[in-house]
Amino acid sequence: MRIEVRGAADCFRLAHALNEAGQRGLKRELDKGSRQAGQVIADAVLAPASLNQYIPQNFERRFGLAVNAKVEVRLVQSRRITVVVYATGKRERRDIRAMNRGVLRHPVYGRMRRLKDGTLQANPWVVQAIRPGLVDEPARAAMPKAVEKIENAVTRVVDKIGRS
Repeated sequence: MRIEVRGAADCFRLAHALNEAGQRGLKRELDKGSRQAGQVIADAVLAPASLNQYIPQNFERRFGLAVNAKVEVRLVQSRRITVVVYATGKRERRDIRAMNRGVLRHPVYGRMRRLKDGTLQANPWVVQAIRPGLVDEPARAAMPKAVEKIENAVTRVVDKIGRS
């Protein structure tokens, strides 16, 4: 018997066929490999060495504590691995998409201004240019290792099918 899996569409068809055939254990093996691939990408994006290249000094430590990622594997129309990167500020979520484009929005630390009525108000937020690619560049660099995880999972599943 010869089974050949090339690309995401074939991987989806294999997972769907395993599910239809009642081989839930083999499908779970494929899902596990897909989650591991997603985790490789998430780890690359969240690595402190990676974040320090994009985030301004004195902010990278605080940002590193606030940033997180979630990995999802879905079997809909195609095999989809989603890595969601998010960061939570004091009041709201940070705009990771803008940061990925090279735009960081933040309040000016420690500065207050006096209004005409004498009350103090925190300065408005400012926009600062940072190095673009906060998520894209580390994810692209980790892609070969992620593909290897999926290939290993497919190989294990195909070997188990061949032995049965």
